[in-house]
Amino acid sequence: MSQEEIEDKKQIGTSALAKELMKRSIMKDHFSLQQDMIKFAVCVALANHLSPEDDRSTHDNSQLTSDLDPNEDLKFLVESHERTTTTPYRLIESLAEAGFRHIDQKLNEGRTLEQIIRGH
Repeated sequence: MSQEEIEDKKQIGTSALAKELMKRSIMKDHFSLQQDMIKFAVCVALANHLSPEDDRSTHDNSQLTSDLDPNEDLKFLVESHERTTTTPYRLIESLAEAGFRHIDQKLNEGRTLEQIIRGH
Protein backbone atom coordinates (compact mmCIF):
# COMPACT_ATOMS: atom_id res chain seq x y z
CA MET A 1 0.00 0.00 0.00
CA SER A 2 1.49 3.36 -0.97
CA GLN A 3 1.70 6.41 1.31
CA GLU A 4 -1.15 8.06 -0.62
CA GLU A 5 -3.44 5.07 0.03
CA ILE A 6 -2.93 5.04 3.80
CA GLU A 7 -5.73 6.81 5.60
CA ASP A 8 -4.77 9.16 8.39
CA LYS A 9 -5.76 8.38 11.95
CA LYS A 10 -8.92 9.63 13.63
CA GLN A 11 -7.62 8.62 17.06
CA ILE A 12 -4.15 8.91 18.55
CA GLY A 13 -2.99 5.87 20.49
CA THR A 14 -0.40 5.68 23.22
CA SER A 15 1.76 2.80 24.38
CA ALA A 16 1.78 1.21 27.81
CA LEU A 17 4.99 3.13 28.59
CA ALA A 18 3.33 6.44 27.68
CA LYS A 19 0.23 5.61 29.71
CA GLU A 20 2.36 4.81 32.77
CA LEU A 21 4.41 7.96 32.31
CA MET A 22 1.27 10.09 32.07
CA LYS A 23 0.13 8.67 35.43
CA ARG A 24 3.31 9.80 37.21
CA SER A 25 2.93 12.73 39.56
CA ILE A 26 5.73 14.67 37.88
CA MET A 27 3.63 14.81 34.71
CA LYS A 28 0.37 15.47 36.53
CA ASP A 29 2.01 18.34 38.44
CA HIS A 30 2.65 20.12 35.13
CA PHE A 31 -0.23 18.97 32.93
CA SER A 32 -3.82 18.41 33.95
CA LEU A 33 -4.90 16.75 30.69
CA GLN A 34 -3.49 13.75 28.84
CA GLN A 35 -3.99 15.74 25.64
CA ASP A 36 -1.49 18.32 26.88
CA MET A 37 0.97 15.58 27.82
CA ILE A 38 0.73 14.13 24.30
CA LYS A 39 1.28 17.57 22.76
CA PHE A 40 4.27 18.10 25.04
CA ALA A 41 5.75 14.74 24.03
CA VAL A 42 5.41 15.69 20.35
CA CYS A 43 7.16 19.00 21.00
CA VAL A 44 9.96 17.23 22.91
CA ALA A 45 10.43 14.88 19.96
CA LEU A 46 10.57 17.74 17.47
CA ALA A 47 12.88 19.88 19.63
CA ASN A 48 15.29 16.98 20.09
CA HIS A 49 15.13 15.87 16.42
CA LEU A 50 13.94 12.42 17.44
CA SER A 51 12.91 9.88 14.84
CA PRO A 52 9.29 8.79 15.00
CA GLU A 53 8.68 5.48 16.77
CA ASP A 54 6.94 3.06 14.41
CA ASP A 55 5.88 0.27 16.79
CA ARG A 56 2.10 0.60 16.69
CA SER A 57 1.39 -2.88 17.99
CA THR A 58 1.24 -1.68 21.59
CA HIS A 59 -0.75 1.50 20.97
CA ASP A 60 -4.29 1.74 22.22
CA ASN A 61 -6.55 4.45 20.86
CA SER A 62 -7.00 7.05 23.53
CA GLN A 63 -7.63 10.50 22.03
CA LEU A 64 -9.77 11.61 19.13
CA THR A 65 -7.70 13.81 16.85
CA SER A 66 -10.54 16.36 16.89
CA ASP A 67 -10.22 16.58 20.70
CA LEU A 68 -6.43 16.52 20.77
CA ASP A 69 -6.05 19.11 18.03
CA PRO A 70 -9.35 20.99 17.59
CA ASN A 71 -7.77 23.93 15.73
CA GLU A 72 -5.25 21.74 13.88
CA ASP A 73 -2.33 23.69 15.37
CA LEU A 74 -0.43 20.50 16.17
CA LYS A 75 -1.09 19.20 12.67
CA PHE A 76 0.30 22.45 11.23
CA LEU A 77 3.38 22.24 13.45
CA VAL A 78 4.15 18.67 12.40
CA GLU A 79 3.49 19.38 8.73
CA SER A 80 5.85 22.36 8.87
CA HIS A 81 8.59 20.03 10.15
CA GLU A 82 7.79 17.15 7.80
CA ARG A 83 6.41 18.70 4.64
CA THR A 84 6.07 15.40 2.77
CA THR A 85 3.71 13.71 5.21
CA THR A 86 0.24 12.88 3.97
CA THR A 87 -0.73 11.38 7.32
CA PRO A 88 0.10 14.00 9.95
CA TYR A 89 -1.84 12.33 12.76
CA ARG A 90 -0.02 9.04 12.23
CA LEU A 91 3.19 11.06 12.46
CA ILE A 92 1.94 12.83 15.60
CA GLU A 93 1.28 9.46 17.24
CA SER A 94 4.78 8.24 16.35
CA LEU A 95 6.44 11.48 17.48
CA ALA A 96 4.51 11.40 20.76
CA GLU A 97 5.83 7.90 21.42
CA ALA A 98 9.39 9.03 20.69
CA GLY A 99 8.90 12.01 22.98
CA PHE A 100 7.48 9.89 25.81
CA ARG A 101 10.41 7.46 25.56
CA HIS A 102 12.85 10.39 25.66
CA ILE A 103 11.09 11.95 28.66
CA ASP A 104 11.06 8.60 30.47
CA GLN A 105 14.77 8.08 29.81
CA LYS A 106 15.67 11.56 31.06
CA LEU A 107 13.50 11.23 34.19
CA ASN A 108 15.18 7.88 34.91
CA GLU A 109 18.54 9.65 34.64
CA GLY A 110 17.40 11.99 37.41
CA ARG A 111 16.49 14.99 35.31
CA THR A 112 13.54 17.18 36.22
CA LEU A 113 10.82 18.04 33.77
CA GLU A 114 12.12 21.61 33.77
CA GLN A 115 15.57 20.36 32.70
CA ILE A 116 13.99 18.29 29.96
CA ILE A 117 12.04 21.32 28.74
CA ARG A 118 15.27 23.32 28.59
CA GLY A 119 17.03 20.53 26.71
CA HIS A 120 19.38 19.43 29.50
